[in-house]
Amino acid sequence: MLKSPQSLKKLLAFSEFIERQEQTPETLSQEKRLAIVQKEWLLGNGLNILPDIGRLSTKDIDASTGSSAFAPPEAVEKDISNINSSQLPEYNNHLPQEDLVKAAGVYFRRIGVLDKDTSLKQDVYDKADEHDYFSVIGHGTTHLFTSALKSIIKTKGDVVIFPQPTYGLFLPPVLHLNGQVVSLPLNEKNRFKPDAHELRKLVLQTNDKLKDDYLKSISALTILLNGLFTEKAVKASEKKAILKLVNEVSTLAKEKNGQNFEALDKATSTLNQALSSLISNHFDGATKQTLQDSLHLPLCARVRGFFNINPHMPLGTICDQTDLNKLAEALIPFNDVVVIDDLTYYDLVMTPGLQVGTFAKSTLQARTLTLYSLSKQYALANVRAGIALGPKSLIEPICTDIFNTNNTPNIYSREAFYSIFRWDNNQRLQYLKETNEIYAFRRDFAMALIQGVPKKKSLEDKIKQALAELKITKEEQATLLQGIPGLKVQVTPNSGFFVTIDFSHYQGKYLGKVQLNQSRDFRNAFYCLSDVNTIPGELMYQFEKPVVRFSYSMTTKEILEGILRIKAVLELCQDKPFSQKEINALTNEPKKKGTQKKQNAHPAAKTQPAASPKELTHVYLPTFEKQKKKSKPLLEYAFSTINQKRKKGKRKIKAKKLIVM
Repeated sequence: MLKSPQSLKKLLAFSEFIERQEQTPETLSQEKRLAIVQKEWLLGNGLNILPDIGRLSTKDIDASTGSSAFAPPEAVEKDISNINSSQLPEYNNHLPQEDLVKAAGVYFRRIGVLDKDTSLKQDVYDKADEHDYFSVIGHGTTHLFTSALKSIIKTKGDVVIFPQPTYGLFLPPVLHLNGQVVSLPLNEKNRFKPDAHELRKLVLQTNDKLKDDYLKSISALTILLNGLFTEKAVKASEKKAILKLVNEVSTLAKEKNGQNFEALDKATSTLNQALSSLISNHFDGATKQTLQDSLHLPLCARVRGFFNINPHMPLGTICDQTDLNKLAEALIPFNDVVVIDDLTYYDLVMTPGLQVGTFAKSTLQARTLTLYSLSKQYALANVRAGIALGPKSLIEPICTDIFNTNNTPNIYSREAFYSIFRWDNNQRLQYLKETNEIYAFRRDFAMALIQGVPKKKSLEDKIKQALAELKITKEEQATLLQGIPGLKVQVTPNSGFFVTIDFSHYQGKYLGKVQLNQSRDFRNAFYCLSDVNTIPGELMYQFEKPVVRFSYSMTTKEILEGILRIKAVLELCQDKPFSQKEINALTNEPKKKGTQKKQNAHPAAKTQPAASPKELTHVYLPTFEKQKKKSKPLLEYAFSTINQKRKKGKRKIKAKKLIVM
């Protein structure tokens, strides 16, 4: 692509900006790289850079969005808006009301989350057996997940296994509780789904490693005890008894049995009690407390949780009940492992007839915490409504934590759930059917623009029709539907509204002085140079290749514009960085008469970029045909980046911007 002087200057300014940012070398831990990129993404570095370097476009495209493209069900919106003001002054009960629990049980059995024999009880503080199930409402699944971890993680170093990639914002709560994250890779070999054999193997290996670390702690304790035993007051018999208990703990820790920690926990508890008694007999005051704190041996860390997001995000793959049953069987021997089964995208299934499986219907039901949300499938993200289902051992600590930290869930969350639970099932199914059909087309539309149109004539015709409605000529359509050279989608999603794009083909190339290596590099380039915001692989805990998550929860015209801008940035890539000669030529270029401006002034600093357009405002889920009629042409000269030849009889476009919006 022929690069204009304006574009080259922007690349130089972009390079200088990136050089000032905190770096994420591969020598850093994945957790540290995640934290740096998350902070950068939350701060929105594009807002800082745009006034400095100018932009190659004039309108934002938010392809990072995780929000629904549609309005919520009309009946549900009506119920929420009709909340009586007389209900607002008083606190709710932090436990769900009996009528809500009853409606929830009917709903979750009907949609297949629970089996037909599982019922929900209301008061989790009542006596219950291990097969009783309860529920609790929170401010979204993130809130419930974070609350649940407080009882799942019991000692420093406890592990929660996450599929990789995963929903990266669920990792920091584990780390904040002094837990550890261990990854279960998803790849082409396992069809981008958790594999039962690999999961069992990973739990065993992780537990064995944690036992090895525990032996080091026991050795450190022995050194401290030798110092204590020099005290004349400590009898030889007391010393002998303590060392015997230490040896018992050490022997159990050496056993390569990653399934059962019961005997080791019991021996550790016995040792701590004996040490406490010994210290109390010979010391008092601050010395006593210091010694008890220093010589207390914590429980051996182990795998405590397996986080399963099904349908998987960001990949959109789905585990059916057969898949889940195999995973459950693999985890049964590990008594300390709790499954957190996140069903946030449960109803967004674009493959007709494919049913999402749940751990609540498996043999691991008694150790499963199920999370369900209204945010994605019912367009109620801003209501912050999440519900957790599970046994007393998992739900009761969440209820207590909610009472201590939030008192009660808000009335809007409760009413939203009650409305969904009571909604006519035929209307619900129709709403979801239309939602999934539109998302399925937009997925296919985005993938065709990225990696080329599939060899399926009916779909190709549908995509061409959508392009024609956007005033794209047949010649331009043919170019577009070849895809972008070197790009591919990791896997075709069956759920959700994201595709993860692999940029490995461009890895190592340069934009100005910036080499594109990590996912973060590509995300920053697209955002800073063309106002297309995406989610970099680091935020999905994916590090082995450069990928970004691109949302198709937008109109077809926004999808097209976003991908065209990405293509335009990639066309600026080159094999080598700017030479010093090129940099000098750009920085020393004489200014034209009449263009002198004040230092640091830039037109982009005077005006804020227009907000990304919202697709629907109070329009209740239209059919696909109605939706297409709402599309209006917005791509003026969009193909100036594709067809560089001057067409006969048409004015040549000046290269002020790569895409004129």
